[in-house]
Amino acid sequence: MKYSVPALFLAAFANCASAAFAWDGFDSESIELVEIQMDSDPGIGETLDIKYQESGITRTGIVQSVKHNKSTIEIAIRYPDNSLRTLVMEGR
Repeated sequence: MKYSVPALFLAAFANCASAAFAWDGFDSESIELVEIQMDSDPGIGETLDIKYQESGITRTGIVQSVKHNKSTIEIAIRYPDNSLRTLVMEGR
């Protein structure tokens, strides 16, 4: 069996890749598209980095509540300036 070193390296790297995935949604107040990098539903008190797609800004907030609907998940986030925003994310 002959395998090239780069092919073996790529195969090993693919198996060790991070499990975090981009999760898309929108901010219900600004209607701006947002993205969260995570692999599971967030828990209350968890800190999240939220990237606002149109402005390119990333904000960090703390999860206040998580509500599962039929096709979406609503995540209430409290930002350091004490503003509370609801992110409506794609259902999983």
